[in-house]
Amino acid sequence: MKMINNEMINRQLHYEMELVDKISHSHNNQRFFNKKYDEVRIPTNPKVIGEFLGVFAGDGSYFHDRKTGHHTITIHLHAKQDYDYALYLKRLIEDNFNKEVKIYYKSQTQLMLMFYSRKIFDLIDSFLVINRKIENVCLKHDVGTYSYEFITHFVRGVFDTDGHADTYRVRVKTISKVLMEQISNILFKLFIDHKLVKIHDSRPNCRDCYEITVRKKELEDFYQMIGFSNPRKAKVLRNAAAGIRTPITTDLQSLAG
Repeated sequence: MKMINNEMINRQLHYEMELVDKISHSHNNQRFFNKKYDEVRIPTNPKVIGEFLGVFAGDGSYFHDRKTGHHTITIHLHAKQDYDYALYLKRLIEDNFNKEVKIYYKSQTQLMLMFYSRKIFDLIDSFLVINRKIENVCLKHDVGTYSYEFITHFVRGVFDTDGHADTYRVRVKTISKVLMEQISNILFKLFIDHKLVKIHDSRPNCRDCYEITVRKKELEDFYQMIGFSNPRKAKVLRNAAAGIRTPITTDLQSLAG
């Protein structure tokens, strides 16, 4: 595994903790109907915050209903291939944010993790640019502003949702140019060699997108420093890093995920 400079390893968490503290002390009188989840809490662990925000940046959406005042946060996943990962995310949010998460099936292939929270929405809004999310989502500040623990788990969350893994590479694709440039910058800081390219899509109503690819020789470093929480993709990456070829059926599932 390649070494990271001491400045990154010892980076203080002041910026993240200032934002978390501000949000944690807001909406103190907000109560919820489910007694088990009586009051939302904002975690102080930068790994949890980074991973959650990466997941939202990858496959999250939000909606503010002005009539009811509800802030609806939704994470979109594949109903079959990512079911175990959906359970992992449900536990991650419920255990760390003290917020109940419901799982709904949109179709046979699509499921949604859904919950309501103004406080968690404020957390997202404090860290991410989310206006016109699909094309603009990205971290609000330079990646050097954030701690090592935050940025590595942020990248993990994006790859867990929008990324693909097979025996020879891991890759992630999105139409947000700034987000991909930020992830590329993080990978450079971790000394993980990769390639960032623009992919033109000439199909009607389709947008150009940007793709990052980490090839086989760098998979061990990617596995050690970033990895996957998504069980399906984690298995493929773990095997690839160990030099074990994943069966072709799993490769195809990963590429579809």
